[in-house]
Amino acid sequence: MGKKSFLTIILAVAAVSGLVIAGVYAYYGRPAEPGRADNESGLIGGQKDEHGCLVAAGYSWCEAREKCLRAWEEPCVPESAEASEADIESIRQAFIAKYGKSAEEIRITIDRFDGDHARGGVKFAMEGGFGPGGIFFAYEENGVWQIAFDGNGLYDCAEIARFGFPAEMTPDCAERESGAQDRVELPNPASAHCVSEGGETQIRTDADGGQYGVCKFTDGSECDEWAFFRGECKKGN
Repeated sequence: MGKKSFLTIILAVAAVSGLVIAGVYAYYGRPAEPGRADNESGLIGGQKDEHGCLVAAGYSWCEAREKCLRAWEEPCVPESAEASEADIESIRQAFIAKYGKSAEEIRITIDRFDGDHARGGVKFAMEGGFGPGGIFFAYEENGVWQIAFDGNGLYDCAEIARFGFPAEMTPDCAERESGAQDRVELPNPASAHCVSEGGETQIRTDADGGQYGVCKFTDGSECDEWAFFRGECKKGN
């Protein structure tokens, strides 16, 4: 065999070896493709579901928020909408109509809102500032906001449900379904104000069998608790 033929064979073997090495590197040494199984890419976690959520890491698909999440970190509930200034003002007008106070005497905060229903807090101006406040539920009907409830000490879950409030706004009521009391105790701003002014709250029954609260003072005078709360009745009258 001549030197030229031997050199040709050596070059051919080297070329084939180079191609084999390049092929092996290209297959095993390339970066993992996005979406490949974790056992192929070397990532910890496990298989993904049809939405790409890492099941082994505790993620699952949340249709309400259209993303993967872990239930113990973030509940799968629709994100709460935000009440507009027009909505807040309309709710304030409902309180003005109910209690005869001016807009400056009413403070409103919105905790939950879905466009047609709102849950929040309300405070009324009193001597020396604003009172302790209470909870309220409001709903929109025919473009006008109505007050379904504003803290008179408790709210009836069945009554609130009648106005179509979503369960997310009445989490307390879930206790009723599991055997708790039907009526949920809440702070009564009128009663709280009575006690803070040195009075004692009492429940009276009128001629029709209805009940109402009275704030009784140590000097023997008394006021309807809500009249006292609104400043319409004074201690000692």
